[in-house]
Amino acid sequence: MRALRRDLPAAERATETAAVLQHLRTLVGRRRVMGFVAIKRELDLRPLLEAHSDVVLPRMEGEQLVAAPLTNWEALVPGPFGVPEPAGPATADVEVVLLPGLAFTRHGTRLGYGGGFYDRFLVDRPGALRVAPAFSLQVLPDVPTEHHDQPFDVLVTPSGPLWTGARGRGPHGA
Repeated sequence: MRALRRDLPAAERATETAAVLQHLRTLVGRRRVMGFVAIKRELDLRPLLEAHSDVVLPRMEGEQLVAAPLTNWEALVPGPFGVPEPAGPATADVEVVLLPGLAFTRHGTRLGYGGGFYDRFLVDRPGALRVAPAFSLQVLPDVPTEHHDQPFDVLVTPSGPLWTGARGRGPHGA
């Protein structure tokens, strides 16, 4: 999957990214959103996050993922895994969580990078809308899961949002 994502042609990457970001703008609205800094050729959310007024980003504190307000892209500092993170105080208030991952399914399962950090973070935020932005090639019929894996609510691809029903949420209960 990493090789497929890495080798996605630039024109296709740009077209798919623009479509996903447009769908995300509508879905997120004005709610506080937790984004992520794209690494390893992930879908780049920065244009969406720069235009949004209430953004937090993940930060590692020991073995826990926390959310900290994004105040300035230039002020981000490398975290323990080399991913840029905000240095400000953590907040528990997150309404929408945009989830990174290697692969996703239409029924709300996600293959992350193996640390379980987002899964532990989501357990403490049952009310947050869980959204998986993805390139088309990242959507698979099935991915391996473990007992601690947390489902997501909406898969957003260039084709649009797909509500998974994995947690009983739909477009009118978002």
